[in-house]
Amino acid sequence: GATSAVCGGTLTDPGTYTIIERGIIWGLADTLPTGGIRVSASGLGTGSFTVTLKSLPIDTPIFFAAFVKDSLGVIHLGTTVSFTTTLQIPTVTTYPVTDPGRLTTTIDGKVSNDFGEPITDQGFAYGTDPALEGATPVSLGAAPTPSGFVEPFSTILTPLTVATKYYFQAYATSANGTGYGEILSFTTKIAVIPVLTTI
Repeated sequence: GATSAVCGGTLTDPGTYTIIERGIIWGLADTLPTGGIRVSASGLGTGSFTVTLKSLPIDTPIFFAAFVKDSLGVIHLGTTVSFTTTLQIPTVTTYPVTDPGRLTTTIDGKVSNDFGEPITDQGFAYGTDPALEGATPVSLGAAPTPSGFVEPFSTILTPLTVATKYYFQAYATSANGTGYGEILSFTTKIAVIPVLTTI
C-alpha cells in the first residue's frame, strides 16, 4: 500500500536571480537533494506554497525540504525535516438519536474522511452491551459515491424492545482498514397503555 501527505514551504526572499521553480524535494534518506524526488508547486513568487506527495511507502521515514531553482539552474534547499507515514483508516462520525421509537429507531453515521480510498463497506453495530460485546452488525455495503465525496448513511433498527437502552456505533472500511465512530446510546420509548373510561 501507499499513502500521501501535504507538505509545504515559504519563500521569503527570492535572492538575486529569477526563481524558475519552487516546491518540495523528498526522499527516503537524509541526503537531500541526492536521490530526492522534486514535486513542483504552483507559482514562482514569494509566499507560502504546498504540494501533495503521493505514493509514499507505508511505515517509512520520509525526509523532505522546500526548494527553489534559480535561473542559473542552482537548487536551493530549506531545512530538511521528516515524518513517518502511517495507514490512514477512515474517520467516522456516529450521530446521536434525537427521537427514538418504541420498536424501531433510525440511526445515522458519516465517513468524515476516507483519505482518498474508496469505502468498501459501511454500517453499524448495535446491542445492549455498553462495549458492544456480542453486538449485531448491520452492513450497508460499499459507499455509493467516489472517494473524497462522502455522504451520511443510515439504517432502521427493528424490531427493538420497548423501554430498553441500546448502544450503537458507525463504522467504515477501506483498503487501509476499518474506522469506528463513537459509541452512543438511546432508550426506546415505553409502551403506552390505552386510557379507557366506561360511561
